Amino acid sequence: MKKMIVGTLLVLSASAAWAGDYDDEDRRERESRAWWSNEEKQRRLDQELERTQRQMELDKQEYREKMMLLEMEKIRDAVDRGGYHQNPYSWRRDFWEANGKQLKKTFRKHPKMQENIYN
Repeated sequence: MKKMIVGTLLVLSASAAWAGDYDDEDRRERESRAWWSNEEKQRRLDQELERTQRQMELDKQEYREKMMLLEMEKIRDAVDRGGYHQNPYSWRRDFWEANGKQLKKTFRKHPKMQENIYN
C-alpha cells in the first residue's frame, strides 16, 4: 500500500514537473507574442495619432480659409453699402472733420482695428 502511494506521488510529481515545464514554455511563448502584439499596438496607436494630428491641421487650415473668405465677404458687402473705407485710416480723419472733435466718452470703433479714436 505504501509503495502504491509513493508511486502515485512520484507519478503525480513527475507529471506536475512536466506540466510546469510546459507551462513555462507556454508562458514564454505567450510573453513573446504579447511583446510583439504590444509593439504592434504601439505602432498602430502612433499611426492613428499621426493621422489624427494631420487631420486636425487640415481642419485648422480649412477653418482659417473659411474665416478669411467670410471676412473678405463682410468687407466686400460693407464697401458695396458704402460704410467701409478702402483705407482703414481714412475713417478717422473723416470722423474728426465731421464732428469737430466734440466727442466725449461715446466713440465709434473701427470694425477691423477695434481701437478707440483717441489713440
